Amino acid sequence: MKQKIVLSILLWIGLCPLKGYTQCPCPPLPAPLGDVITVGTVNELIGAINQASYQNGHMTILINPGEYILTGNLLFIDSSMACLTVRGATGNRDDVVIKGQGWDNSAVTHIFNVQADSFTVADMT
Repeated sequence: MKQKIVLSILLWIGLCPLKGYTQCPCPPLPAPLGDVITVGTVNELIGAINQASYQNGHMTILINPGEYILTGNLLFIDSSMACLTVRGATGNRDDVVIKGQGWDNSAVTHIFNVQADSFTVADMT
């Protein structure tokens, strides 16, 4: 009896990956809202987020493909910056990579620190 239970558990564990779980499809993102700014460097990204602060959000920041390594935290996305979208320009999450300085460096404690309503981040890693 004990052998049957162990064999059943092992068989179940072994077959689980064969079930082929798939990710649920996400609905498409809406068309860009308000002003659209396309950036290609960390400094341009910082400038675009600052502009979103001055405009009280309601805009889209598109990030061109590339690896973006931050040397400090990005501006806090506060409640006055509602309806801000930051997304990769190609729609492929592998095309845009935003990184900090690693676990052992406190210069970058977060990528996006958000308090605003209707903030969207998409299509990036």
